[in-house]
Formats: sequence, C-alpha cells, structure tokens
Amino acid sequence: MIDACHTKRDKLILMLMYEGGLRIGEVLSLRHEDIVTWDNQIHLTPRDVNVNEAYIKLRKERTIHVSKELMSLYTDYLIYEYSEELEHDYVFISLKEGYFGKPLKYQSVLDLVRRIVKRTGIEFTSHMLRHTHATQLIREGWDVAFVQKRLGHAHVQTTLNTYVHLSDQDMKNEFNKYLERKEHKK
Repeated sequence: MIDACHTKRDKLILMLMYEGGLRIGEVLSLRHEDIVTWDNQIHLTPRDVNVNEAYIKLRKERTIHVSKELMSLYTDYLIYEYSEELEHDYVFISLKEGYFGKPLKYQSVLDLVRRIVKRTGIEFTSHMLRHTHATQLIREGWDVAFVQKRLGHAHVQTTLNTYVHLSDQDMKNEFNKYLERKEHKK
C-alpha cells in the first residue's frame, strides 16, 4: 500500500496511521513543533483551534515513538514537497495547484485511501491501519496496557475488545508457547 503512494506526503500519512496507530484527526493536527526527529518522537497535542478542523479525539496529550525510517520519510517530505513560506506550521498540506500549502483536510485523507484501494485492489480503511498496528503489537508480546496508552484509549477494554484481532493461528501459537514453558518446568 505504501508503495502505491505517489508522494512522500501520502506515504508519511499512511505510515503514521500504520506504524504509529494514529487516527486521521491526530495525523492532520500535527504541527512541526510536535515532531522530535532526533529522538524519533511525536507529541500528540490537543489544540482548541485547528483551521483544518482536525482534532485529537480524547483531547489528551500523549507521546509515541516511531522508527528512524519514518522520521527519515518526514525529513524527505520537508525537503522535496513542503514549502517553507507558509503562514502556519501544519505538517500536512495540500500539494494540489490552487490549494498548495493549505492545511490538509480530513476528506483528503479519505480520498487518498480510496485511491490506494483502487490502485492496489486491497480493500482497507484508514482505521484498519490502526487496528492492524494494535494487533501486531499484541502479537509481538506487548502488554495490553502499553498498547492502550500508545493508542490513547481511555479504557483497556476498548483496546482488547475493539482493536485486537487475534486469529486461530495466533491462539495456536500461544498455546504452543504455553506447552513449551510447561515442558521446561518439568
């Protein structure tokens, strides 16, 4: 899906939703001051006014850590596609002629996802990237409390009941680990 993107901006948006588990509103509310490239951190900061009407859902500040590759993509986006002569510091801007430099809106991300679905033939929604992120963290052994905090959920049950999608193979793998631990105790 990432390879189907035609711009660094679009790749960065999808990577933030997939690798960071961010919602569209969280991605679009980002300002440059929220991104700490040297420490691979992104601060999600609720703000009362966003001209693109993108907001952080629970209005609670949090920090997520991301890969060096994602930060490198952010830097490339700034170098090759972003304009320094803007009157705002929103990270994501329109690249369309006539709208260039304006803060990107929610509908633009929905349109991006629709284009990627059409190009790849892979049916997905932006929010599925967030669900996939949560499921992969759990599969990798993250405690659900850490996943809850990373996703910004108020309740751990939301994370477990709505965001974690374990397959029969996941269940089999966990049971086999249990049997191995049990065997080692003998």
